Amino acid sequence: MVCVKDFMEIEYFKNNNLQLIAGANGLNRSVTRPNIAQLKNFYEWMEGGEFLVINGIGLKLYEENNLIELIDNANKAGAACIAFELNAEYIPEISKKVIDFANEIKLPIFTLPWNVSFGNVLNTIYDYIIRNQLREVSISELMKNMLFTDIDKTYALEQARFYGYDLSEAYCVVIIKTDDVENYRNEVTNRLSREISGSDIDCPYMLLQHYSNIIVFIKDIGKDRLSRLFHNVYESFHRSFPETKLLIGVGNSYKDIESYKKSYRHALKALSSIRNHSSYIAFYEELGFIRLIADSSTDTEIHNYVMSVLGNIMDEEEVSKIPLLETLNEYQKNNFNVAKTAQNLYIHRNTLLQRLEKIENALGKQLKDYNVRREIMNAFYLKKYVDF
Repeated sequence: MVCVKDFMEIEYFKNNNLQLIAGANGLNRSVTRPNIAQLKNFYEWMEGGEFLVINGIGLKLYEENNLIELIDNANKAGAACIAFELNAEYIPEISKKVIDFANEIKLPIFTLPWNVSFGNVLNTIYDYIIRNQLREVSISELMKNMLFTDIDKTYALEQARFYGYDLSEAYCVVIIKTDDVENYRNEVTNRLSREISGSDIDCPYMLLQHYSNIIVFIKDIGKDRLSRLFHNVYESFHRSFPETKLLIGVGNSYKDIESYKKSYRHALKALSSIRNHSSYIAFYEELGFIRLIADSSTDTEIHNYVMSVLGNIMDEEEVSKIPLLETLNEYQKNNFNVAKTAQNLYIHRNTLLQRLEKIENALGKQLKDYNVRREIMNAFYLKKYVDF
């Protein structure tokens, strides 16, 4: 995706004194094409994303109100930015009132010298957009090959490095699903670019549209920052399109190319676990027992899951020499019934209650909590299949 700010780094525009005078907060707007506005009703044929170049001939832009009206119409039609060629006769200056208005609507306004050729400006913009599109196609092909084929590892590393990605660092796959991916793809990707560009996060990413999903291959920046990033993307999107569903599934992070397919599967499973609008984002690592059923898990993964639930109880049992694990297992087998459990263990009710208190202290959770009970039942079920 090409943003307005990208053109500020192009040598041609630096050499020809392209100056940003307003709308700095809109520099992440997406640019899809250049165009010239020479008629008053130019906005009627706009499609959105235009880098407009205007010299003011025949438009009476020396009148402040006309200039504000033109900027307003361009913004409402989806312009990415406007570059005005200043001239004493047609556009002598951009007043403070005009600048304040452009800042308010966050539309970037540039100035160019009068003698800069329209043709050269349009060609420069077209050339940059086309080269960027070719780059995006190549990156999309690289993503497809990494996620869906048995790509040669050396080739993938070289290709990724050529496009500025260091795959020796951990990356994960994020899948974004909307009701209408064709219409909203640009909206989602624009917001993702804006959130990353507007933060201090060093976060290289690739994008791929795959059937009804937008796949994001993104550098691991930590769960909290990743969650915040996609939360902001969701909130930004939802404010503009409150009736459109947007769901986000996040896979685990890996450093090796062979595991990127696994991260993709993880993201799909996370996505499929979301059942309502209140849960719009899911991390695979938070799925608990579900992820073990969803994936062809190794003994190590199952062992780690069981230990995450029961490990503290095992540690407490080792210290206290009280059979807490056996007690908890019997308790859950008896549907968490105190009387039945005490009877089956041949211990007094008060003794059982003391053990259950120790178990709760070790867990740091209440055994009356439904989710805690479910995790305990899952852990004991899986424990039968792994050596401890």
